[in-house]
Amino acid sequence: MREKAVELASHASDLEKKKEACAKKKAEISKLCEELDKLQKSERELKEKIDRLKTELEKLQKQRDELGRAIGEIPLLTSQIDEKNREISSLKSEEESLTKELKEKIQPAIDELSKIKRPTPKSEDELDKELDELRKRREELIKEEASVRSKISDYESIEKKGICPTCDRTADPNEFREKIERKKNEREKLVNAIRDCEGKISGVEKIQKLLREYNQAQVHLESLNKQLIKTTEQIDKIRTRIETLRAQVEEANKRLEKAKKELEELSKLSVHLDAIKKELDRAQNDYSKIGKEVMSRQATLKILEEEVSEIEAEIELKEKERRMAEKLKEYQIWLEEFFAPTLDTIEKHVMLSINQEFNQHLQKWWSMLIDDASKELRVDEDFTPIVEQDGYELDINYLSGGEKTSLALAYRLALNSIVQKVSIGMKSNLLILDEPTDGFSKEQLFKVREILNEIKCPQVIMVSHEKELESFADQIFKVEKKDGVSQLKEV
Repeated sequence: MREKAVELASHASDLEKKKEACAKKKAEISKLCEELDKLQKSERELKEKIDRLKTELEKLQKQRDELGRAIGEIPLLTSQIDEKNREISSLKSEEESLTKELKEKIQPAIDELSKIKRPTPKSEDELDKELDELRKRREELIKEEASVRSKISDYESIEKKGICPTCDRTADPNEFREKIERKKNEREKLVNAIRDCEGKISGVEKIQKLLREYNQAQVHLESLNKQLIKTTEQIDKIRTRIETLRAQVEEANKRLEKAKKELEELSKLSVHLDAIKKELDRAQNDYSKIGKEVMSRQATLKILEEEVSEIEAEIELKEKERRMAEKLKEYQIWLEEFFAPTLDTIEKHVMLSINQEFNQHLQKWWSMLIDDASKELRVDEDFTPIVEQDGYELDINYLSGGEKTSLALAYRLALNSIVQKVSIGMKSNLLILDEPTDGFSKEQLFKVREILNEIKCPQVIMVSHEKELESFADQIFKVEKKDGVSQLKEV
């Protein structure tokens, strides 16, 4: 510490020279900042002038471009006006043609077809069904008339011959004359029914033909109505387009007149534009020169500021080293004259207190494990175990195996109690004992259980071959060695 204090004082020896150099550099920076402020003020004024001239120039150029575009629109506008007028003329011709077709062809045809009336409220399917029924009825009547005619022929044959062709018996002609008359009346009714049926068939067929013609007329009428709507829409679109084109022509004519006026303004604008450009060039040259001077001054200023920063950092370090040297001298005096003697005293008192408490725990566990009251156990100031019997110290090597194990267990438990109390970083809820009861009698083994209950350690792991210990273990694991490999099994 003494050498470090001397070294720090040596480093801080040129502190005043460094402060003088720093003050000189700061004076140079102050002078340079004044010059730089003046230059930057002139630079800002020129920048404002340049911005103002650029704004004015952009405005004039924009006006010139707009005028140029307007002048360039003159031939385009003229062409557009001519083209739109031609389109208007073409659309008018198309409109007249469609209107003529509508009045002379489509509308008259619609009027003519609208006059055709529906011949029947029945549908074609209903008429087909009715016609099928009439034809079936006619067939039935024809078959029935043929059957009656055959009967008449049979009866007339019997009347002439007087013999029944079926049973070859003699028949009464008068009886068959009456039957013939009845059958003829029946046949006449059937013939009249057939004629009536055929008349109805003819009537239905005629209505069918008229209904087909009506339906065809309706299809044609629907088509003509669609054509009418389409043609009307076309005419409306053409008229709308003509109105749009006329409005566009009117707008184009206005723009054309405006462009012609702007052409006259363009020549006046060019003279003003040239004067602004020359003034802007002069201002930009002056701005560039001042900018270079400002950059030069700023570079010099940056170097000086960096040098000042380095010197100030050295000054700060040297002041810190000087203060540290002074503190180290104070620490050295305090450590040598006050701290070291006090620490020795504290250590002796602490170790004495720990030794006394250790002896209390050690004697407690020893007395529980050993029934012989003539033998006492304690530790000296170096924590070396000492056994006394009747006031005489015994060599530990002369103790029995059980006594040696009891001493080792009591020492281990006492040490665990002290470490748990004193040490902050070594606190643990686990106690591991390896063969702690070697050579113990059965009475001592049961006393171990009392000791473990009394120390109240949350978790104790004990390695032992004693079967008696299994009775007060919560969990038992056995280690078996197979083929040179140890295996752990829960019992």
